[in-house]
Amino acid sequence: IPPSSSTSRNQPMRGLMQWDNTPHGGFTNGTSPWISVGADFQTNNVKNQSAKGDSLMSFFKNLTTLRSDDTFRIGDYYPTVVDDAVFSFVREFDGKKGYLVAINFASTAQSRDFAKAHSTIQSKASFELTTGGSESFDADTDVDTSSLTLGPQQGVVVSWDYVAKEL
Repeated sequence: IPPSSSTSRNQPMRGLMQWDNTPHGGFTNGTSPWISVGADFQTNNVKNQSAKGDSLMSFFKNLTTLRSDDTFRIGDYYPTVVDDAVFSFVREFDGKKGYLVAINFASTAQSRDFAKAHSTIQSKASFELTTGGSESFDADTDVDTSSLTLGPQQGVVVSWDYVAKEL
């Protein structure tokens, strides 16, 4: 049975873009939108997220700086840990760095063994970037991918030297 039209229109992923903390989240100016703005629009909006260097929005913006790297441009893509809380993937290209991008969408910390999730992920990797979050990463310290903890709504990118295995 298909969902009713009122049910299908009020799904969270169909919410309005929350630009700022003004009425209707800055989505409209003076007119009422066809769907209500999220309850958290006062704090969770583009304006506030852009101002915070450790927000998920800033993390995604910083990820775009990696697009010029050959590994992200033409390298192979492999999903690794994908569950209700964590989404992660590997990008690798022979002779370049391998990258693990892991994002925790949950409101609680999540630990995973990423080293077992894909055969090329090294158990020790170098920190590249993060949203900040409650779990801190030091640029001068290796990250243990076999027991990597991501704070609530935290994303992290780590890398290692990748050399393809001979067949």
